[in-house]
Amino acid sequence: MARGKVGYRAALLTLLLVQSLLAFLGLLKVTGDPFLLLPLLITFSGYLLSLKGHAIRELLLFPVAAFGAAFFLLQLSLEELLTPLARALTFILSVKWLGKKETRDALQILTLSSLGVALTVAADPSPSSFLLLASAAFNAFLFLVLLTFYAKLGDAPLEKSLVKSLLGVTLVLFTATLTASWLFFFLLPRPEGPLFNPFKKKGGLVSGLTDGVELGEVGKVRYDETVVLRVFGPVESPYWRVLTLELFDGKKWSPAPKDREPELPYEGLRYRLIVEPTLLDYLPTPDYPFKIEKLEGARLYYFRLTGGIYRVYPLPSAPVKITVTASPFYAPRDPPTSVHYQLPDGLSPRVVELAKELGRGARNARELIKRVKAFFKDFSYTDELPPAGDDPLEAFLFKHRKGNCEYFASATAVILRLNGVPARLVAGFHGAVKNEFGNYYLVLHSMAHVWVEAYDGEKWLRVDTTPPYAPPALNRVSKLELLLDALLTFWYDNVVGFSAKKQRKLFVGFKDFLSRLKAYGPQALGLAVLLILTALAFRLYFTHFRETPENLLKRLKAAAEKKGVKASTPEEILKAFRGKPEYERVKFVVRAYQRYKYSPYRDKKELKEAFKVVKTIK
Repeated sequence: MARGKVGYRAALLTLLLVQSLLAFLGLLKVTGDPFLLLPLLITFSGYLLSLKGHAIRELLLFPVAAFGAAFFLLQLSLEELLTPLARALTFILSVKWLGKKETRDALQILTLSSLGVALTVAADPSPSSFLLLASAAFNAFLFLVLLTFYAKLGDAPLEKSLVKSLLGVTLVLFTATLTASWLFFFLLPRPEGPLFNPFKKKGGLVSGLTDGVELGEVGKVRYDETVVLRVFGPVESPYWRVLTLELFDGKKWSPAPKDREPELPYEGLRYRLIVEPTLLDYLPTPDYPFKIEKLEGARLYYFRLTGGIYRVYPLPSAPVKITVTASPFYAPRDPPTSVHYQLPDGLSPRVVELAKELGRGARNARELIKRVKAFFKDFSYTDELPPAGDDPLEAFLFKHRKGNCEYFASATAVILRLNGVPARLVAGFHGAVKNEFGNYYLVLHSMAHVWVEAYDGEKWLRVDTTPPYAPPALNRVSKLELLLDALLTFWYDNVVGFSAKKQRKLFVGFKDFLSRLKAYGPQALGLAVLLILTALAFRLYFTHFRETPENLLKRLKAAAEKKGVKASTPEEILKAFRGKPEYERVKFVVRAYQRYKYSPYRDKKELKEAFKVVKTIK
């Protein structure tokens, strides 16, 4: 080989090193494990040895690799999957770098490195991970093309013109493969369901709710860990609204006829929900919903009813995706009607007397609500319900003094109505399980819950007198189930419900875009670059410099961290500063953020002042 020329072998080794570095970079990003720096150092050493033609004998390396891999894999558990896998993979990879580099060995290193990149994407399916995957794929294509030439020509010097040709061939192959993959994705039909579902119960559709609530009924689903919806978005108040119930016959609540109402024009938090099909033709939403922006996955129609609930038809038979805006700080303001005062005939005199006693002297609805909440503090929660008898409310209030959410909500609503306060039951779900593997929340059927809304003269207030409890089904949710559900959710989000009509629309749109791009040529390219740069500039302005509540929260978090306070929510920051000199300033900033972010009444002057105040928290 000519002096100063790079040969095929050195180029192949360098490409292998790049592939390994991409794997290390990704695994370091998702695990943050400093141990990975050791195999990274060994890999560099192996690369330098290989350039000089040196290698350690396989007879010595094999037992080291086997022992190390077994050691790390034995640390695998349902609580910790990623780090032991990353350690085992990178350790085998680094040991492999110390050995000889025949074609078989090089392909093994390429495969191990590619597995590391794939593991990164599986653990963190973010844009940066997919960029890493694209880089690794292109590098692998280039390696395989160069390996083909090396097999024919041996370790010949690489000419500059040949390098350009190799890059061109690789780019063509990579682009063709990528295009074919997207075409298959667009053109192939989608099944209606996934191949597996770790939370799916046998026996068909299951719903934790029905269109009525009977005393003692919801307790039957406490052990059902079937998923009802998956939530992408901030979960500050995990109440999920499904339907409202107004009519009570003494044992069962039923929905009253409702009118359609317009959606609310307010800007709230944006949630993306993947809703599993149930036997109920209502859509679960965060409490309280403003509007549904998009519904995907099936040809469905929906409409909003009084009380902020959504009905859908026909009954969904496959998962649907919903984009909805909502706010946990907004109280509904639909006016009460006569059904919100309705009471059954033959109420127990003891129940009536209790209601009168609690309401005696109460100046308004809010004061009465406080008294009712205080009354139920001595009660306890149980799913092991004793026989209710002919009057379940009387038995609950005066004999057992324990029950589940239906009893607490029913008794609360009846006491409020007996004192002339309009009340209704809201049936839905309460709670959520964070799935760290996919950065979303699971809501299970076992979280089925009912609570009360009481009208204070201006708006409906949530009144939940049920003591805190954890459904037994939560104890059976394992890390492995969460990992499998993250894969299932990726399937739902990207494959299921991707209809043929939507496929054709995307394909035709892409075709039209290419034809326009070809017609305008360089001008279109220049305009595209200009638009990208403009978009980046606007993004920088909107995400860092504009006076928005989001940027205010970022600056508050930064100021808090300088004071040694690390918290994720505004209320946690405020709690951490309690008793400190900066507390009143932090409180002003937090309240300004919450009012501007979630309230329909916004004061720009207050927000501007909050930006000035946050600068003084140093």
